[in-house]
Amino acid sequence: MKTLALLLLTTVAAAANPHEADVADLTAKLDGAAAAMAAGDADGASDATVRAFKAFEDSAFHGALAAKDHSLYRKLEADWLDLAKAYEANDPSTAKARRATLDADFSSAEKLFAEPPSPKSAAFNAFVILFREGFEALLILGAIAATLRKLGRREMSRVLWAGAGSAVVATGGLYALSLKVLKISGQHQEILEGATMLLAAAVLFWMSYWLISKIDGKRWQAFITENVKKALSAPSKGSGQSGNALALGSLAFLVVFREGFETVLMLRALEAGGAGWGPVLAGIGVATILLVGVFFAIIVAGLRLPIRAFFAGTSALLLALVFKFAGDGIVELQEGRVLSRTLLSWAPDSSFLRNWLGIHPTVESLALQALVLVLVAGGLAWTFLRKAPVVPPVALEPFKAQRELQSVR
Repeated sequence: MKTLALLLLTTVAAAANPHEADVADLTAKLDGAAAAMAAGDADGASDATVRAFKAFEDSAFHGALAAKDHSLYRKLEADWLDLAKAYEANDPSTAKARRATLDADFSSAEKLFAEPPSPKSAAFNAFVILFREGFEALLILGAIAATLRKLGRREMSRVLWAGAGSAVVATGGLYALSLKVLKISGQHQEILEGATMLLAAAVLFWMSYWLISKIDGKRWQAFITENVKKALSAPSKGSGQSGNALALGSLAFLVVFREGFETVLMLRALEAGGAGWGPVLAGIGVATILLVGVFFAIIVAGLRLPIRAFFAGTSALLLALVFKFAGDGIVELQEGRVLSRTLLSWAPDSSFLRNWLGIHPTVESLALQALVLVLVAGGLAWTFLRKAPVVPPVALEPFKAQRELQSVR
């Protein structure tokens, strides 16, 4: 009877914390690294810590924690890499402090899985995952769609949605391949996300600078006049538009694909946690409704704002996302062990700075973000300090572009 009771208690505990074995295995690997450091083998300790990190990335615990508490997941990854860096620097005191921090992260993670998942918590987590990951993408797509409407170029919206739709298909295809054919490790996922994020940041910066250059009234008039002339003189030619269409479609693809694959993996991990697809789909449905509302709010606000205010606001939004993507992209590549990680102990660090602003306490990420700020300042100076073009008179019938021209005078 006592044996049966112990068996039942063990079964309940395992069901309550399905990742206990993973955590125990990872902790044992980290203990091995600490033992190597104590024996004077700093390189061996660093290598063992990196191998343990790779084991974490390939474990079910990795995806489950990302789905359950994304902020804690990112903190644990950062603290783990900082521990490896301390070993590499042969700094026992710092390594001891980093290990204590990492152990605290593990304790927090274990508490999350101490109770079996409830349908309500699963639905809420699914909502948070989709809304958080989709919000940035919707901000960008909404701002671009509103810009196209403002310019009277609604036909280009097809390119925008084609790029976004292609990303959805590519996300589903890559996920299916990862289940059946490819083995996409956590490291490869980090590298893919980091590279995609930095590419998106580059395209967004180019688009933001274009919008900034149109804030000045005279330059906006020159732009409208030039495009009106092109439209009337060569309506059947797409001169100069193929490159713009490619950039637009590529940007839509990148921002959706960047979020899509990670979102699918986290939702799959959430479902595998025992709650089932019912609550997960309920959370997805609520998040989708709110995201659609956000998108149309951006469109309506964009149509009602004066052209200068709209371009200024859109530019500021996109540049803020460029700043965030730059920091997050570097950190993803660091977690994928493509780039080195140099921690700044004096730099501020919080979940708000990491999750909302993309500010991480590393030299590499802050250096790229500083470069972004310098380029933005240089772009603003070039735009507003150089001489504005002379706008020639245009004799045209009342026309949408002409009405836009009147609105900035």
